[in-house]
Amino acid sequence: MDIRDVIDSCQIDLTKNCNLTCSFCRQTNEADLPDSMSFDQWSSVITQVSQMSCKMVALAGGEPLMHKDFFLILGLATDIIEEVYVLSNGTLITQEIAKRLADKNIKGLQISLDAFNPALHDKIRGKTGTWEKATRGIKYAIDAGIPVTIRTTVYRENAHEASSLLEFAHDIGASIYAIRRVVPTGKGGSVELLKPEELKVLFTTLANRAKELDMRLSLGDPFSRFLLNEQEFEEGKVGGCSIGLNIMYIAQDGSVLLCPCLPVYCGDVKRETVRSIWRDAEAFSIARSLRSNLQGKCGACDYKFQCGGCRASAYYLTGSICGEDAGCWCKS
Repeated sequence: MDIRDVIDSCQIDLTKNCNLTCSFCRQTNEADLPDSMSFDQWSSVITQVSQMSCKMVALAGGEPLMHKDFFLILGLATDIIEEVYVLSNGTLITQEIAKRLADKNIKGLQISLDAFNPALHDKIRGKTGTWEKATRGIKYAIDAGIPVTIRTTVYRENAHEASSLLEFAHDIGASIYAIRRVVPTGKGGSVELLKPEELKVLFTTLANRAKELDMRLSLGDPFSRFLLNEQEFEEGKVGGCSIGLNIMYIAQDGSVLLCPCLPVYCGDVKRETVRSIWRDAEAFSIARSLRSNLQGKCGACDYKFQCGGCRASAYYLTGSICGEDAGCWCKS
C-alpha cells in the first residue's frame, strides 16, 4: 500500500490557549486566541482521518480542556477512532472531569510533570500551585481507571529531578513514565540543553531503573530508543521521526504542519481534504526522503534509516532540516 494512503496517527491541537506559561513552550504567543475551527470542521477532519485507516488520535493544545467544545470533539473521536489520547497539563482535571474522560473510554491521558520538587515545577510552568493541581489531577484520573502517562520535558534545570519522577510515577500507579529533551523552538530556544553524554547517562539510568521497577519507560527522542535497545538494532526495526511517514499534525487553526515543533506549512484542512494534503503536499514529499539526505553524523550513521534523529532539533541547531541531531551521543 502506498505510504500516502494511510495515516497511522494524528495529533490535533484543538486550541493554542493555555492556563500556564511554561519556560520551554514551543508556542511564543501566549495571548488568548480565538479557536478558529468549529465543531463541524473538527468533526469533518476527524472523520476524514478515520477514513485513512488512522488508529490513533491525540487531542492536545495549548490545554485541550480549555476548548469550549472539547467533550463534543472527544466524543466524536472516541466513537470512530480506535485509540484516543488526551495530552494535558493536568491542572484542570477534577474528579468530575476525570469521570467524564473515563466515560468516553479514552485510551490514555498524558499529564506533564517536570519536577518532583513542587517549587521547581511551578517555576517551570509559570504559576504557583501548578504541581499540587497536576498531581491531584493524576490521582483523580488513575482513580477513575484511566491509564496515565506522566511526561517530563527535560533540560539543564530539571534533569536532576527525572529519577525521582520515575519513582513517583511508579508509586502513584501511572502506566508509563515518558521523557524527552526540550526541542529548542519557541521559548525552548532560551533554555540550556543537556549535552549528548549527559543525556546518555540520564536515559541509561532511567532505563535501568525502570527495568528494576517493571515500569514502562517511553523515551521520546528517536536515537535514545534505539541506542538503549540492542534488540531493536539487531532486528533492524524502523522507528524514529515519523513526519510525513505515518503521522500527521494539525494545528488549532486547521493548518497542517510537519510537526508541532517544526512549523513547515503543508496545507489547510479548511480548504483542502486531509487526503489531498497527505498525498500531494510538497513538504510531506520532502520529509519522506529526508533519511536519504541526512548530513553530518546522522548522514554517516549506520542506523539513519531506523532512527533519523529529531529533524526539528537538527533544524534549530544547524539551520538545516537535514542536519545532524546534535543531541545524539552516537559517535558515527
